[in-house]
Amino acid sequence: TMSIMLMEEDHIRLQIIKDGFALDEAYSLASKVDDVIEENITYAFDNDFGYLTACPTNTGTGMRASVMLHLPALEKSRAIGRIAGNLSKLGLTIRGTHGEGTEPKGSLYQLSNQVTLGISEKAAIENLKNITSQLISQEELARERICSNIDIQDSISRSLGILKYAHTITHDEALQLLSNVRLGIVSGQLKDVPLLTIDKLMTDVEPATLMVNSGKNLSAAQRDVARADLLRKALEEV
Repeated sequence: TMSIMLMEEDHIRLQIIKDGFALDEAYSLASKVDDVIEENITYAFDNDFGYLTACPTNTGTGMRASVMLHLPALEKSRAIGRIAGNLSKLGLTIRGTHGEGTEPKGSLYQLSNQVTLGISEKAAIENLKNITSQLISQEELARERICSNIDIQDSISRSLGILKYAHTITHDEALQLLSNVRLGIVSGQLKDVPLLTIDKLMTDVEPATLMVNSGKNLSAAQRDVARADLLRKALEEV
């Protein structure tokens, strides 16, 4: 839920992660912890520029609020590029799965506020919430359009088959196949696959998670085998 990173891009970085669309709850906890830290440590603060962070792009509130979104339909319909351009005009940025400088994996995108100066924390969060809701609506409409396509339906079914029977599978392929299956579930094509199972697998197939759960330092090839074993066992009754 919470981590505090020291001497990274910023001298102190407080990070709160919650599942669901829980921006207000995450901010509330971050604010409480921040108050405790500030009772014991003096922050560099300017009345005009706010918090003077090590990274100038965070000057002001010093806050980055983010949501992780699964946007397979917008990605497949090639609308992400246009959306990204519009978001920048609204003070937001959309990035890859692991943040700045990364590519999306499994159609997972990170949407964050880009402006930290001249706007309050709560205003930034409200803006992010409003735009996120609009983006979700666009994704849902795009799903209705593309999921009637036989090629998309075939891709979803094939993805489930590979996940159930493969004996070796890379990280990127697994995430893409899981993304396709997740699209099939939420669109109603796959009715017997639990959504929570797929959501959990999208975390469990990560390289570090595989090694922590196995208790071993696995090579890339060993991880590919272990990942396939994990997927087959999780989906064997589906």
